[in-house]
Amino acid sequence: MKTTETSRGENMTTAIACASGSLRVSFVNGVLSVFEGASFRADAYAASSSSVIPAGYAALGRIADLKGADYWKHFNTFLEEHNYNASQGVLKGIEVFGPLLRDNLFKEDVPRFLISTSAVVTDEAAQQTQGEKARRLGQRLLLSSRNNDRSWADQHLAAHLFGTMNLKAVLPLTPNNLEEVLYASTRVLQSWKIAATIEEKPYIEAKVALFDDNAPLSEEDVSTITTDAQALLRQLSDAAPFREPTDALKKLGVKALSFAIASLSAFTHEEQQHFLEMTISADRLKKTVNALSRITERTRLTEEIHRIIGGNGHPPKNLLKEL
Repeated sequence: MKTTETSRGENMTTAIACASGSLRVSFVNGVLSVFEGASFRADAYAASSSSVIPAGYAALGRIADLKGADYWKHFNTFLEEHNYNASQGVLKGIEVFGPLLRDNLFKEDVPRFLISTSAVVTDEAAQQTQGEKARRLGQRLLLSSRNNDRSWADQHLAAHLFGTMNLKAVLPLTPNNLEEVLYASTRVLQSWKIAATIEEKPYIEAKVALFDDNAPLSEEDVSTITTDAQALLRQLSDAAPFREPTDALKKLGVKALSFAIASLSAFTHEEQQHFLEMTISADRLKKTVNALSRITERTRLTEEIHRIIGGNGHPPKNLLKEL
């Protein structure tokens, strides 16, 4: 893979993971188009479901060929042509847009490309997902996911990653299985009637962990934490955008505010990564505010030491102990 020179003089590689979500992936398409327009191409691209073709074209430096919204209009046309049979529409899309990927993704100078899927690993699940029961099962699993219940998926599915790199944890993506993998990654049980297989083994859509939470904060808790956050943010030089009235900060919502605070440069990269990996917004907000409290206290102690040193050069031992 190629490397990028960072501001610290270190070499690093860049990978882009693309979200799934039906037509919402048009946002992913737009972001990838902006990158391409700025002549930026990552070292690797990973995708699942409806983001696989845009991500694949981005890996080739050819996402402009999709012509933005025209790409999604094509899919709507495919659906209309097949009486809104989602499986047929997706397969038609793969037929139209897949050849460019098959002919170019596997060249040496192309960034690595990965596709996430779910392998069906039990006989019971194979019967349920590949037959007439699939639609009802998909509806049931959709309801379960809203309650953060992944027990069925954990028991019957295994996350499989197909890619163009030679790694132990990655299954080989080849010109021969590309179209099967593209379709398998998109196959939604409750909507796609045609079963998905890769090399004659059953698969369904990519296994996705629910990112949001079902543990919202009460209005009183939000008010308290937001007030505390505002007081702490006033003490940080890079927090000017957040020096807004408390009501304005509340309107951001727990999720947006938790990410906004986590983005401040007062945190180390390791801390920011930890906040990013948290899946419950309320917990992230509490953690970031607690961390801010420690940072501002340390800043206060440091400033106090500098003030005292500027006087007689001997800071009190109890102050050094606090620091």
